[in-house]
Order: sequence, then structure tokens, then C-alpha cells
Amino acid sequence: MKLIDKQSAPEDNQNSEKSTKLLYQESRLAQKRLNTLLKFLPDPVFVFTSNNTVEYINPAFERIFGWTLKEVKGKNIKFIPAHMEIKQNRE
Repeated sequence: MKLIDKQSAPEDNQNSEKSTKLLYQESRLAQKRLNTLLKFLPDPVFVFTSNNTVEYINPAFERIFGWTLKEVKGKNIKFIPAHMEIKQNRE
């Protein structure tokens, strides 16, 4: 069992709070950098959740495939939109 010095406990709590705030700020900065990268990539990028529904598509994906994030978020989509599929004659 570890004994806690009553005087150091508030100091440890303050350090923990500063650490938590710093980690949060670093996490937010990393997220902003990732969002910027995805936004400006020239190639289409899509992100699916573990249950295969769309979580994110970048602007290049919207431009190339014609879908917006609002249209597909939370949905399970085919990779290629029907209007872009190659039509084959089966005679």
C-alpha cells in the first residue's frame, strides 16, 4: 500500500490536470493536421467504420464520384456509383 503525502497530493493533481490538458491540445492539433491533409489530397479518400458504413470522404472523392458526405455518411455504399459503372451488353 502506497502512502500519500497530503502536501504533495494537490501538486500531483495539478500536474495531472496540466498533463491531461497538454495531451488534449496535442491531440486536437494532430486531428487538425490530419483533416488538412485529407482535404487537400488529390486522390479520393474514404473512411469506413468497423461496421462498413461511411464516416468520411474527402473533397477529391466527392469531385470524382459525385457523392457528398451528407449523402453517404452512415451508409454502406458500393465502391463505384451506378452512373459510373461500365455498361455491358449481354447478348
